[in-house]
Amino acid sequence: MTDFDTLAATGTIEAAGLNRAWAEAIAEGAARASRTGYGDLATKADMAADLRWMKRIGAVIVALLAVPLLRDTLTALTG
Repeated sequence: MTDFDTLAATGTIEAAGLNRAWAEAIAEGAARASRTGYGDLATKADMAADLRWMKRIGAVIVALLAVPLLRDTLTALTG
């Protein structure tokens, strides 16, 4: 494995318009990722699975909030 050149990356990032502190932080993060591998990064499939899970949880929350509201509304209308 080739070592990640943080100095070159920092220069490239600075040339793109970010200040030195940001460039160094981004380059260091990229260097750590290259040393440890990219196996811990989320894939598109991971993100899609998380989105499906969040939609289901959201639907449950909406249902839990809507049922009492609908009950109260129907009670008020028929009451």
